[in-house]
Amino acid sequence: QDAKKARKEGRLVGNGLPRLLTSDEFYQRVVDHERVAVQDKVANENRRKQKEQRSALLAEWKEVEEARKQRNKEQKAAYREQLALW
Repeated sequence: QDAKKARKEGRLVGNGLPRLLTSDEFYQRVVDHERVAVQDKVANENRRKQKEQRSALLAEWKEVEEARKQRNKEQKAAYREQLALW
């Protein structure tokens, strides 16, 4: 049932009944449908751009994090070496 509803969501004449395609009500539904489709397209494009930006920032952060971990390993190794000499 949910699949049927999802499939019919994009339809203007979804219930199978005949419509007067030139009526003001139907014309307004067409205009609204087109406006919503454009808004969805813009929203999807914005989400895609945000995801790309987030991915780039995450990759940069991972590099910095890996460098920090490497510095910590080196510091611990130097500390243990000094401790062994003491």
